[in-house]
Amino acid sequence: MQITTHCYKTNPEKEPILSLFSSRVVLAHIAVFCITDSTSCISLVDLNVIEQNLADNKKTLIDLVLSDEEKAFFSRFSYLKRQREWLGGRLAVKTALLMSKPSLVDTEALQQLTILPDTHGRPQATSISDRAISISHSSRFATGLACLHKNCGVDIQRISHKLSRVAGYFSSTAERTLLTDYFSLPPETSLAMLWAAKEALKKSILHDHPSIFSGITLQEISRGDNCYHFTCAVNNRHPAMVTIYNCSPYILATTAGDDYA
Repeated sequence: MQITTHCYKTNPEKEPILSLFSSRVVLAHIAVFCITDSTSCISLVDLNVIEQNLADNKKTLIDLVLSDEEKAFFSRFSYLKRQREWLGGRLAVKTALLMSKPSLVDTEALQQLTILPDTHGRPQATSISDRAISISHSSRFATGLACLHKNCGVDIQRISHKLSRVAGYFSSTAERTLLTDYFSLPPETSLAMLWAAKEALKKSILHDHPSIFSGITLQEISRGDNCYHFTCAVNNRHPAMVTIYNCSPYILATTAGDDYA
């Protein structure tokens, strides 16, 4: 299995979300796109490529990516959609882990990592204790996040008109007004940003919370470098910040922190 890293360029009009990612690594013959800094790595996998590889040589791909424990878990899935999402998510987050600790990258690194859900459904790496991880998938893509912080969350969301019809279930009037006042965007785009921000925060610090987004309230929006920052109150704790990338038709949201108490 060859591992290569190099600068990756793509046509942003064809796949806008790929323009975020400055490099790619090839693992298990699959290209994984990465953003890496001193404390974290975000990765992206094309699930259409995963599906094609499953169709061409399912056993080889599974053997290259999954540990024995993961293979046992994977065997529960009978539907192709769930297979490609679960396998793509593991490849994405394992790559993020390896890229955040480059000394771990070798030809057997993928199979040596085991990432299974804990009692709350959060992915946990059994052999790496100094990294927080998170996984998300939507439509064509799966994404993984690994970082040095105690908690992290990632969410990828395909923009959909359906969000406008259910906005009242996950947003308040005040939040929707804040979005409308700040953005000159179609409502489904700004609502997808809000949904992704809340989903990332829930994964990070409210994974054991019984309600979907209860306790998360958008308070402020600011502009960053090629991104937005959503500051949210979480169960009356200190505010938490989510970084939002608008790569229509996808939204990518990430958050990380050590102590929100």
